[in-house]
Amino acid sequence: MRNLPYPTLLSKHYGLAAAILSGSLVLGGCAQISSPLASYDGPAAVDVTGSTNGAGTASDLEIDTTDRAVIALALTRAPVAGAAVEIPWLNPESGNSGTITALGREGEQVPGCMAFQTTANTIQGVKAYSGNACRDLRQELQVIGIAEAAR
Repeated sequence: MRNLPYPTLLSKHYGLAAAILSGSLVLGGCAQISSPLASYDGPAAVDVTGSTNGAGTASDLEIDTTDRAVIALALTRAPVAGAAVEIPWLNPESGNSGTITALGREGEQVPGCMAFQTTANTIQGVKAYSGNACRDLRQELQVIGIAEAAR
């Protein structure tokens, strides 16, 4: 080994150590593994992908997601399905209101789902709507579809 001055020898070792450390950090980022910390049921089935923000039809614009949540809550207060019903609902957030006027039996067409009819008093006026509500993973009712009823 040649006699090198101490600072020159030391700087060569630091350069090698810095190169190894930099390479480790760069390659370590390639091997990073991540996993979710919690599960999420997601929003109501109306807006599964978020691509349209739940606003696909005119009915979706008039009866928004907060109205759907209020209607679903009103459906949980419903008496025996098939009986004559008149269940009012009011959404203080949107100002919309209405009355559920008919209710199908839960599971009659699809397990965990029920059909219903409601009126809705929106900025566009009073209209009749037909809809479907289904139970989500938490067994809570969610309005999954609603459209203006045929006249």
